[in-house]
Amino acid sequence: MAKLSTVPAWVRRPLPAVAGVEDFLLRLYRRTESAEALAGFIALSWLGGEAADGPLLWAAPPEERFARAFLAVADALAEGESYPPPEWWRAEAGCLAPMTEAQWNERAGSWPERFYAHGVVCALGWVLGVFDDPAIMAPLHCGDGRSVGYGPREEWRVRLRACAVPLHLRNEEIAEWLRSGAGSQSGPAAVGAARATPSRSTG
Repeated sequence: MAKLSTVPAWVRRPLPAVAGVEDFLLRLYRRTESAEALAGFIALSWLGGEAADGPLLWAAPPEERFARAFLAVADALAEGESYPPPEWWRAEAGCLAPMTEAQWNERAGSWPERFYAHGVVCALGWVLGVFDDPAIMAPLHCGDGRSVGYGPREEWRVRLRACAVPLHLRNEEIAEWLRSGAGSQSGPAAVGAARATPSRSTG
C-alpha cells in the first residue's frame, strides 16, 4: 500500500512524519497482528481522504471535528466505560450519530476492541497534538492478547521516533547538537543536552 500523499491542514505533524509512522505501523501489524498497530495504521490512513470509513464505526471525511469526536469515543471505549448518556454524546461527539447501547457494550466488553480503541487514541492524539511523543503508538499487546515484552516495545518506540523525524531534519538536529558543544559531553550531561525539548508520553 502506498504511503500517504497528503494530510489535512489541521494535522499538527508534517506529512513525511505521518506517512513514515503509518507505514511502520502497517509493517508492525503484519508482524504482530496487534489490534493497536492496526488501529493506528487505519487512523493515519484515514487522514489521506482515500477511505470513506473512519477509524471507528462511522464513515466520515478527515476533518478535525470528526477526529476529535473519534478520539473521545475511542478513549472511553479503551477504558471500558459504561454507555455514555445523551449529554456526553452531544458534548464530546456531537458530529456523530450515537452508537446504540448494544454496539457500545459489544466493543467495551471485548479486549480486542478495547486494544483497538487504544490504538486509535494514540494515533489521533498524536496528530492532534495531544501527545508529543510518537512512541506512544508502540503496541502494548500482540494479536493474541499477550503483552509485548519490554525489549521489543522499546525497539518499536525508538523506530517510531525515527520514522516521525524526516532524515534531513535528523541530520540538521545532529549538526546543531554538535555545534552547540554537546557532542563533546558524555554520560548524563550529554543526555541532558540532547533533550532540548522534553517529549510527553503516557507510554
